Amino acid sequence: MRMRGKVVLVTGSTRGIGKGIAHVCAREGARVVVHGRSVERGEAVAADIRRAGGEAIFLAADIGREEEISGLIAKTVRHYGQLTTLINNAAPLDLIGGGQDHAVDAHNLDAWERILRLCLTSVMLASKYAIPELRKTGGGSIIHIGSGSVHAGNMDIDAYMASKSALVGLTRSMAAEYARDDIRVNCLHPGFFTGDDPEQRTMESLAGIFLGSQLLKYWGETEDIGWACVWLASDEGRFVTGTNIPVDGGQSIKSPIRPLFRTEA
Repeated sequence: MRMRGKVVLVTGSTRGIGKGIAHVCAREGARVVVHGRSVERGEAVAADIRRAGGEAIFLAADIGREEEISGLIAKTVRHYGQLTTLINNAAPLDLIGGGQDHAVDAHNLDAWERILRLCLTSVMLASKYAIPELRKTGGGSIIHIGSGSVHAGNMDIDAYMASKSALVGLTRSMAAEYARDDIRVNCLHPGFFTGDDPEQRTMESLAGIFLGSQLLKYWGETEDIGWACVWLASDEGRFVTGTNIPVDGGQSIKSPIRPLFRTEA
């Protein structure tokens, strides 16, 4: 029960990686706020956590609107009395996968600004309203969820790539700024994971391509990111801040060229 006494808000946790994070944090004793746009999915995730013996509620909010983000933080504190951990996971995959993100020379300014607002500005706003609450508890943890693709690049999703790459610098500057309040700020960069999203099922159908890009030849589970979050947010991670940590099966360091000096047995 490494998260006993913690109150954790996981944005974008009605499916995929966020859902896995919420389940693991609850399993380790945290009181969890599940967040998203779909009331049906969100209530189902919170109910699943409670059936497994954890404690969770669902709160809906549009992360594109500042007043709804501030309200989300306020409702969390009103329900549980405090906030100790913010995990900024939400990202508009429907916009990115729905053909609204493009290469720069083909981009629409409205779509560009909307994706940056939902992937980057929302992180700033959630952190802005969470930090005063973390101060009240004597410190806490903020974890941003980035993307393993920032270590390499990806075509035709330039707004998404720009926003996730910006989290690298934001993590470091926030860590430097809020260390005096004992607020630790770190960023995790996921690779390819199995899960319940259509995008992830598509990845599984192309397993040879995706698994070929990483060192470990098996899929990560969404809960693997959850365990990394538990370590960073618990007392075990008390001396870790300002880091950008890949959780990607070695994708970020795999060379595309087999070493010439290596021979097969």
